[in-house]
Amino acid sequence: MKNLLCITLAALLLLCSCGKPPMQDYCNTREGCLLGETYYENLHLQVWNPNWDATYDDICRDPLCTHDSEDSLCPSSRQLWMKTLVTDGERLYMNATNPALTDENGTVYRQIFSMKPDGSDFTLLHTYDFSTNTSLYMQYADGFLYFEQGFYSGQENFSDNHLGISEQSAYVMRIATNGGKAEKVLEDELDISSSFYADDARYYLLYPNVNGDLLMDIIDRKSGVAEVDAAGDVEGRLYDITIYGEKTYLRSVAEFSAECPSENGGMHVYTDKRWYLYVYHNGKWKKVGESVNGFTFGGGIWFTESEKRYLGSREMPTGGPNGETDPIDFYVNATLSVCCIKPADGTVTRYTLAGDVQPEDTVTIRCAAASGLWVEITNGKTEYAGETSTYHCRACIENGIMMLHRMDEQGGYS
Repeated sequence: MKNLLCITLAALLLLCSCGKPPMQDYCNTREGCLLGETYYENLHLQVWNPNWDATYDDICRDPLCTHDSEDSLCPSSRQLWMKTLVTDGERLYMNATNPALTDENGTVYRQIFSMKPDGSDFTLLHTYDFSTNTSLYMQYADGFLYFEQGFYSGQENFSDNHLGISEQSAYVMRIATNGGKAEKVLEDELDISSSFYADDARYYLLYPNVNGDLLMDIIDRKSGVAEVDAAGDVEGRLYDITIYGEKTYLRSVAEFSAECPSENGGMHVYTDKRWYLYVYHNGKWKKVGESVNGFTFGGGIWFTESEKRYLGSREMPTGGPNGETDPIDFYVNATLSVCCIKPADGTVTRYTLAGDVQPEDTVTIRCAAASGLWVEITNGKTEYAGETSTYHCRACIENGIMMLHRMDEQGGYS
């Protein structure tokens, strides 16, 4: 009887585990969101998957949809503007401006939608006033979508017919992923230049001080206790926070000056930006990497290592009405390796490059997934000569080497 009971319990556990598929790899950043193997880029809404031979500009895959109906909106609708996305690991959530809702007072509205990863089951969750310069982006945590609800905080102060930034504030709001009434998260109003982030345990608030530098407060969600200026030891200017692999990461950036070899001999002084990556661990921000080319999340945390050489300066048009030009410096930024930080333990693996790439090419990682990267290839020498040579590749690890395979620029769903 005891053996029969054990067998029955084991069978029930197996049925429960099979009833819901394991959570896919997912991540939300300012640039876009990753769900499984598919990456959705914010604003431009390019969609990429390492198993495809091209990128796509539409989320909606209905072959009969024209994407232009006001009565039946879809995620690729031309009636929706400035689209941004987040995911909870199962569905996608879109935040978009709907100009058709603008009222007689000029009030603009944004709408939050829920959908399946293929764009179907496109469902409206919430509509809110967006007449201030609040953030276009949402955050996801613990079953809620967080967004900023802007409002005018004082007397209207018009200058050249534009409302001053000092007159605008925002509240952090949230709504459940299955809809319902939106609720206020923090009682205090935010400066319009602030940024809000959330994980399952804490809220993170980035806000400017009197000098315009960003500070960070961390609020414990359970106790409500706030740690003020909680990133004082972080190098560079605070940029954003990303929740990935159940860990919370902070990106910061700083300018620096250095020397590099010149094509004509000698050394050339240049200015560039260096990105820093920190993870929140035991109540502190711990640095896990730095790179002049930034960090990309998906299947690990990716960055590139490169070597710079100065080519020279050329007069380039500024876009002014009278054909104005400015001198622009050109460099070879030769990518030497693509590197991956393993979130579990912070170890770094470096991969040399092969395939559709030349020794002096610049490889820029646009997005990443577990089985590959989408990268952009440029060449400083070609650009210095006045030619354009940008193309994209799918990059996959083959026998310990990062192999690059050239892609079509755009395609359609099959």
